[in-house]
Amino acid sequence: MTPQELVEAAEDSGAPGLLAIAPGWERVPLGQVARVINGAPYESRLFNVEGRGEPLIRIRDVTSGKVSTWYDGPWLPLHRVERGAILIGMDGDFRASRWDAEPGLLNQRVCRLDVDPSKYDERFLLLVIQGYLDAIWKATSSLTVKHLSSRSIQQIPLPNPSLGEQRRIVETLEDHLSRLDAGAGLLTSVAQRGKMLELAALDALVPAESSSALMKDLACDAGYGTSTKCVADGPGVPVARIPNIVGGAIDMTDEKRAADPSVDLSGLMLKEGDVVFVRTNGSRDLIGRTAVVQQGVQASFASYLIRYQVNQSVVDPTWCHLMMNRASARVEIERLASSSAGQYNLSLGKISGLSVPLPELSVQRMLIEQYRASLDGPRRLVSAAVRAHRRSAALRRALLTAAFAGILTGAKTDIERVEEIAGV
Repeated sequence: MTPQELVEAAEDSGAPGLLAIAPGWERVPLGQVARVINGAPYESRLFNVEGRGEPLIRIRDVTSGKVSTWYDGPWLPLHRVERGAILIGMDGDFRASRWDAEPGLLNQRVCRLDVDPSKYDERFLLLVIQGYLDAIWKATSSLTVKHLSSRSIQQIPLPNPSLGEQRRIVETLEDHLSRLDAGAGLLTSVAQRGKMLELAALDALVPAESSSALMKDLACDAGYGTSTKCVADGPGVPVARIPNIVGGAIDMTDEKRAADPSVDLSGLMLKEGDVVFVRTNGSRDLIGRTAVVQQGVQASFASYLIRYQVNQSVVDPTWCHLMMNRASARVEIERLASSSAGQYNLSLGKISGLSVPLPELSVQRMLIEQYRASLDGPRRLVSAAVRAHRRSAALRRALLTAAFAGILTGAKTDIERVEEIAGV
């Protein structure tokens, strides 16, 4: 479906949500009020993480707001991104965001919107556009990663009230949204404090007199996963990937399967108690992250993961996982991770050389239970923050829906109407 067809379908449904427009408004294709600039396909051999050359804005940076890769090679001024530019990630989740970090270069699969201020208010466009990108995302079929074309972006039928009306709506929304954003910032701080309390409990877990052992000495077997192609709803075996490592366990909700059902993965099936490491990723925070395979997981694992089967008569797999998440272990893991073309990598040899504190097995299990008990307070804190975040997100969506439908007036009664729309 084209963006225009998506809007028509939403309007016909009687519940257009963020695609609504007020009576009397017209629509205008985005390409008539803004220029879409696609990023350049820079050579990955010229990427680095040491800060040589220009900051390179890759698709993952659109939402994080910070770069982790630099490009040391030729570039064109057209692809220079200044602070304040509107960017859209064209793979994955189709996110739009204002770039508030240092200037950098626009990489492929990211585009920049250069808005004509005589035709459209860019602040209004940034408020409007995500709802349309979300609708396109939902309607886009994909076997692997979803892709967004610049043509589809140009075709988005934006609401087109007068410039004066756009500015009035922005000013009204900014007053409400600034309060929501301030609350969201506080909630983020609360959640971070909960995480810090978890880390503190983890660091205090190891008895001072504990001996230690290397991962290679604790392993009965270790190795890389399969490099076979995986797709959603594929005919082959389920394959655990980095997105499936959630909260120290394997979550196959976002499942992909081997595209070729004839590939023999019997020797690479995960078993309860396996310890899985992320071995390659563009994010330093994710490299070396671990999960313990729980009962009931029936999946193989991908090549950018490493699986250890540890000697459970000596070490509890959960103890191994916890020890790898201590602050000191994270420092060592990140130090060992090599970088190439903007990717961080850990080899089997490097992980095998990591040291694990090793009290007696019975002590490990006692300390694991103590640690879990100590998490009750911090995790309640994080859960409360998550619930409040969801309410805040619902209110934000309702505010925008009311504004685009023309029912946000700036009066004190607006918030009551918004809460009714949000259902909170």
